[in-house]
Amino acid sequence: MQPTTKETKIAEYKNGNTTTTIFSNGTKIRSYEGTPIYDHPESIDVKITNYCDLNCAFCHEKSNLEGQHADLDRLLEVLSELPKGVELAIGGGNPLDHPDLVRFLIRIKEMGLLANLTVNQRHIKKHKQILFPIIENGLIHGLGISLN
Repeated sequence: MQPTTKETKIAEYKNGNTTTTIFSNGTKIRSYEGTPIYDHPESIDVKITNYCDLNCAFCHEKSNLEGQHADLDRLLEVLSELPKGVELAIGGGNPLDHPDLVRFLIRIKEMGLLANLTVNQRHIKKHKQILFPIIENGLIHGLGISLN
């Protein structure tokens, strides 16, 4: 089965006995015979910071002004074991406040991993000088926006 529109294939990889193909519109197709067997995850949630200036009472991440940023060089070492095409759901806290976010996203793209970013709606306007170039330069494939 192929997408009905002329979408661009952005990734294809073998995962166990499964071939996974991802298209630019977000369509993901898995092909296999018998029962699918996987060697690695297709998608990973990656929390790159616990820092956030919103102090939302309902924050399930318990992120706040004292939150620390992750060591992204160490994280890149861990992620380097993944094959091209694996998706990363990058969030926090507020990932737009991580000082190495853009460098991290560039490296992720070079590795062939597919980055998606989740941000709070209240951070979009404040960080548009970071967020808009990230989108325009294709450093992320999806943007999740949490509302409050």
